[in-house]
Amino acid sequence: MVCIGGAWTASTSTLASVAFGKNTYVAVGYLFDGSGNQISNAYVSSDCSNWVKYQFGGTYAGMSKVVYANGRFVASGTRQIATPGPAIWFYSTDGITWTESVSSSTFAPVATAYGNGVWVSICGIGPGDFVPVVSADNGVTWTTYSNTVNEQIVGLIYSNGKFIAATA
Repeated sequence: MVCIGGAWTASTSTLASVAFGKNTYVAVGYLFDGSGNQISNAYVSSDCSNWVKYQFGGTYAGMSKVVYANGRFVASGTRQIATPGPAIWFYSTDGITWTESVSSSTFAPVATAYGNGVWVSICGIGPGDFVPVVSADNGVTWTTYSNTVNEQIVGLIYSNGKFIAATA
């Protein structure tokens, strides 16, 4: 891990995403244990130099995104390596204590954003297989919508009253 202007900190994990909120940096990623299982972790720092590792409960293929908005961090990933791996979300107010969310999505989250009181993730496995998954209760439960997006989504933001997706 590195912060611009800071020193490198070695990590044995593959890091996928970082967010900042409440004067706290949170990075998420995974590592393999001695049995070949992928273990997802959150790394937390207040100064971007000293990082503490916290393990998400259970064995997951990998936490791939973390976003901070509306007073909490929301991290997303998949439960297993198989494609499509069922989606999983966790939420935390401090980056240290994480609570697993409830979801019905069977697709992997690729992008998450917050706006106007709603969290939205785009989940999928490729072009034509992307679906929006929405949480209106601050990341506690997630509902999959049936309409698909026929483009490969790579990013998502909320701006000027709209969720805007970037495609590959």
